Amino acid sequence: MTHEEPPLVARRATRESSRSGARALAVLLCAAGCAATATATDDYLHAIMAEGERLEMLGKARQEEAQLQQRIERSRKLPPPAAAAGASKTLAHDTPTPSSRAQFEQKLLEEFPYSYSLYVRLTEQEKDEVYGAFRKGQNDGSARFLLALKKIIVFSTGRHDKR
Repeated sequence: MTHEEPPLVARRATRESSRSGARALAVLLCAAGCAATATATDDYLHAIMAEGERLEMLGKARQEEAQLQQRIERSRKLPPPAAAAGASKTLAHDTPTPSSRAQFEQKLLEEFPYSYSLYVRLTEQEKDEVYGAFRKGQNDGSARFLLALKKIIVFSTGRHDKR
């Protein structure tokens, strides 16, 4: 009888070991699954938050464009002497025209921060096109930014051809 007892004890120990190993494996798999789900959820939430931020910046960039358009229209309505005297911030000539891309980007940041926040997200080719639109502008000062702002908005809404 004593000879049969060790194998029975050994079998019970093996069963207990197998059960606890299976439990540990189940807990580990559950934890890994939860971690993967949490990571996927975090990625999803991050993507939603990034898109929400982009849409908010787009809305504010559109407001900047509309405000600039209003300033340009008001300056066109001023009589020439008032325009020459520089009496109002509504003039199209209210700021020196940047002569380099770096100066353009600095003025864009200072005068149109929401448009700038979208601009920095563009590809280099798109940034080149925005700066090209700015350089083609016929106006001086802030008014010259109008085409650039329009281009930034178009690129940011995805309504352009990405060839």
